[in-house]
Amino acid sequence: MNTKTVSELAELFGVSRQAMNNRVRALSDFQKETNEKGFTVVNTAGIRELEHMYGRVVTAEQEVVEKPKVPRETPNESRSRELSKETAKTTKTDGQDATIFAMLSNLMEGKDQEIDRLTHQLNTKDQQITMLGGQLDIKDRQIAEKDKQLDQQQQLTAAALADREEILIELKAAQKRPEKRGWFGRKKK
Repeated sequence: MNTKTVSELAELFGVSRQAMNNRVRALSDFQKETNEKGFTVVNTAGIRELEHMYGRVVTAEQEVVEKPKVPRETPNESRSRELSKETAKTTKTDGQDATIFAMLSNLMEGKDQEIDRLTHQLNTKDQQITMLGGQLDIKDRQIAEKDKQLDQQQQLTAAALADREEILIELKAAQKRPEKRGWFGRKKK
């Protein structure tokens, strides 16, 4: 019987191992088994159920069981590779052409909608960033103006304190000087 591990299924379906593990746990017991190494594997019935859940066919007759290890791809490269595989499968099997084409069309439509939604979301975020940048510029100018006003206030306070000190010195000097009295002021003593 043809079985696949969670990691193999995750790679086939293009999802994370954790996401696939959650789906495999939801399968019934007759759709999954434990291999000789103690790993959970999914049999053909379980794989077909997963295909139904994900809306993707991965068990076509032409599928290569042993795939060579390839370096990590970007999501766009992976999507292109998977689409070319799916297209190749549709040309090889006449009975499944319409079904696979419909599934691919639905998948592509869903992906296009998701791309449009994400593009709109990015545009909205760009507008918000631009608006916040403008607000930051205004706040920077306000802070610079406040700093200028604070410097002026400190300079005025320093000048007022210097004037006060000068006046106090003059008052003390005036108090120490004898008062000049005129002719009549001297006689009163």
